[in-house]
Amino acid sequence: MKFGIFYEHQLPRPWSDGDEHRLLKDALDQVQLADRLGYDYLWEVEHHFLEEYSHSSAPEVFLAAASQRTKQIRLAHGIIQLTTNHPARVAERVSTLDLISGGRVEFGIGEGSSITELHPFGRRFRDKRSVWEDAVRAIIPMFKSEAWEYHGEHFDFPLRNVLPKPYQKPHPPFSIAGGGRRVLSLAAREADIVGLNANLYAGVIDQRVGPSATPAATDEKLGWIREAAGDRFDDLELQTRVHIATITDDPGSFAELMAPALGISPDDALASPHVLAGSVGQCVETLLMWRERWGLSYIAISEDAMVEFAPVVDALAGV
Repeated sequence: MKFGIFYEHQLPRPWSDGDEHRLLKDALDQVQLADRLGYDYLWEVEHHFLEEYSHSSAPEVFLAAASQRTKQIRLAHGIIQLTTNHPARVAERVSTLDLISGGRVEFGIGEGSSITELHPFGRRFRDKRSVWEDAVRAIIPMFKSEAWEYHGEHFDFPLRNVLPKPYQKPHPPFSIAGGGRRVLSLAAREADIVGLNANLYAGVIDQRVGPSATPAATDEKLGWIREAAGDRFDDLELQTRVHIATITDDPGSFAELMAPALGISPDDALASPHVLAGSVGQCVETLLMWRERWGLSYIAISEDAMVEFAPVVDALAGV
């Protein structure tokens, strides 16, 4: 079982001079600590114009800095917005990061979530799925082919050798995460790591998210993945993003308080693979249950829970 920390660089108002500088410097210090605590992955999002929620618009820069302050932890894009980045530029940046980190990169790819992010880059929200799928088809051969051209609906790329080539061959492991059948089916066919998400179309964690985060909904998602993956299913690594994580001796009371905000029952909240609450021992048992039921072996938690969950990580090291 592998554990990662997830960074969005949230910065609530009011803001003062130097706040963003401190935010990023503190995050780099935390990443060094995560490396020492035995976390396997650092996930960094890409978002644009989302004040307070995420000040992480250049993840490749943060990950490059982290690569020079760590030794073991893997550096993961979670995700690169292929709708607002040209595939060739993504391939160049990912390969360069892979080289300077000595082959520690993983890259997740996604669509971008809102009009706020997409429209300033000239992308219409209604086109984002087709743009993303076109970019997925265009980018993968760029990592390994010395002569690649692509002529699709949204990207037209002449014959070129995209440089540099990555340290990991044929390319760093890549992931696709989603909550709907179409995205998860594509992930099952193409990706190395498939992330099971709640449906985040609203762009926030609220009552609209909960019904897609229940155990029953997760069973359904796993069925879609298994069907689409076919013979490659056993080679996939399945990941979940834990949005709510806490160590507590009274998970029942915690669930009673938290579940109404998600629009689901307390029992479904505690059993969701996006919520992890309980004592250290209970969390270990829950994670082992997730692996047994859904095959989840790749767990991403928010950076603010990193120290609190270190005993859980330590208990499951090598398991």
